[in-house]
Amino acid sequence: MRREPARAGTAMKPRPIDPNPSMLWARATAEELARAGVRTVAIAPGSRSGPLAIACDAEPALRCSVHLDERSAAFFALGAARATGRPAAVLTTSGTAVANLLPAVVESRHARVPLVLLTANRPPELHGCDAPQAIEQYRIFGNFLRAFEAAGLPECSAAALRAHRARVCRLVYAAGSPVPGPVQLDLPFRDPLDPRPVPGSVPEALLRDDPVAAWGYEGRAFVVERRSDCGDGAAHARALLGRLVRARAPVIVAGCAPLSPGAIEALATLAERCGVPVLADPCSGLRATASRCVTSHDALLRSRALAQRLRPDLVVRFGPPPVSKTLLQWIERSRPAQLIVDPYGAGDPTHGGGERWCVPIEPLVRAAAALASPGPDPRRAAWWQLWQDGEAQARVRLGPASPVPQPPEAALVRALVTTLAARPDALLYVGNSQPVRDLDLFWAAGTGPRRAFANRGANGIDGLLSSALGAVHASGRPGVLLVGDLSLLHDVGALLTASRLGAPLLVVVVHNGGGGIFSQLPVRRATDRFEPLFATPHGLASFAPLAHAFGLRHARCEGEDEAALGRTIGALLDRGAPAVLEFVVDRAGSAARREALFAAFERECAPETRHEPLEERGVPRGAEVAGTEVAARP
Repeated sequence: MRREPARAGTAMKPRPIDPNPSMLWARATAEELARAGVRTVAIAPGSRSGPLAIACDAEPALRCSVHLDERSAAFFALGAARATGRPAAVLTTSGTAVANLLPAVVESRHARVPLVLLTANRPPELHGCDAPQAIEQYRIFGNFLRAFEAAGLPECSAAALRAHRARVCRLVYAAGSPVPGPVQLDLPFRDPLDPRPVPGSVPEALLRDDPVAAWGYEGRAFVVERRSDCGDGAAHARALLGRLVRARAPVIVAGCAPLSPGAIEALATLAERCGVPVLADPCSGLRATASRCVTSHDALLRSRALAQRLRPDLVVRFGPPPVSKTLLQWIERSRPAQLIVDPYGAGDPTHGGGERWCVPIEPLVRAAAALASPGPDPRRAAWWQLWQDGEAQARVRLGPASPVPQPPEAALVRALVTTLAARPDALLYVGNSQPVRDLDLFWAAGTGPRRAFANRGANGIDGLLSSALGAVHASGRPGVLLVGDLSLLHDVGALLTASRLGAPLLVVVVHNGGGGIFSQLPVRRATDRFEPLFATPHGLASFAPLAHAFGLRHARCEGEDEAALGRTIGALLDRGAPAVLEFVVDRAGSAARREALFAAFERECAPETRHEPLEERGVPRGAEVAGTEVAARP
């Protein structure tokens, strides 16, 4: 019997009766997931989760993918949620399968990414008796969860079904609001765990007497939850503009989370009109625009003399903290007044005090930009010129014509962002440890992709390939993952997922034979056991056998010719199929060049532009520059 169309919000028309209680509840779960906004379900196969896998696969609004292991499946869902902003789900069977979700749960919690965990469970009679795959799953993830629900065994009553539909909707909404994060729905099932009919187990009266409980509503979730910001947007905008106008040396920091296109445009306008430099994290989305954007802050602020002259009296940060440790340390030493704007209440690792506004960023910045006077503030000319001169000077040393030897990863980053600049539909996912820091250092403003993502909630190196695959699969965009060799080996099984999905993802792996970032730590010189204990040499000569084993195209680059790198990256992207580009680096040589580059910045002073330190202008360090009214310009 085909489903007949019905008006949105009306009960579903009758359909064939479900074969057994497990399939009834699984169908209701899949229907409400889809109606509440979930589109991606990553499935790790198992027996106990069979009813849910079958039901999700049959739900037209859900896009399901199957994964070899639960950790990769969870990171795939996380990447999908990060790229789309929608809650995504991961489905597992019971036992240790559930425990494998923990790394992605931690990242979801700290990165504020909406993730729905669907964990199948054994019925009560199989717990506490040494039955296989029966572990304690109740709140197994502890305080990392935003919400938890234990569904109980399937019941064929209208009251139980209505309660279950509402439960699913509540959890999906809890994953996305008020603060996004992971939620868990634990669902025990008894046999049969497949569509075998059990005559009389699902009463026909249920369909006749309460079709809403049986089928839910056509076109909407069983429970619809809407939230809105009730704050005074105009007052916040006036207050923000007032702080920027009154401050003598303000800076804006765009943190490590993608801003919406509207927020990027408005922030660029606000910074231009107020004459404020924007220190843009590579994942903020601002690097593609050159308006008031400073991207060499990590290098510039290594010069103590220049860092002193650039000390701000106000820092306004949008979103979570930036990648650059140097930038955070500079803010901590400068002790400026601080304002942090993040709809989910981002923290402050500098412990600088100040204000936190838990308000949406785009409408706030749009309103403030509209209130600002057109044209740059002439009082800020010297302040902006100091940053602009520093940026120009730094970009010479960070560019292809640098007088200082650069690590080979510099050429790779420049070639990558230049190639992606010509592909506005492509996204970039970057791994933690060294790759995200190299992206921060060598990506100049005015070029590069418009969308860049990183798992910077807990900053782990696991699940990165799966996350990038999830982002590409859910967004429908081609993408590039820039990742280290150890990170790729942590998630190597996801290469099979890439091959099976045919995802248009280019994996650019920096092959330096181990953990390159450890070479920058003092421990490298403090022990003769550095290599085995920290550098973690894996001994893999080439990634070609791995790529070929999974049916993926492979290319290998060893030089620093940016034009050649760009052509190779572009050719692999144009194929629209998963591929691996291996960029071979001498780890010791790269570390030595990196040290020389940083040393050059640390010993060289500021450009000659004159800008008085704060104390010389009568502004004590940490002075409060608040005010809700906009000061008139002279």
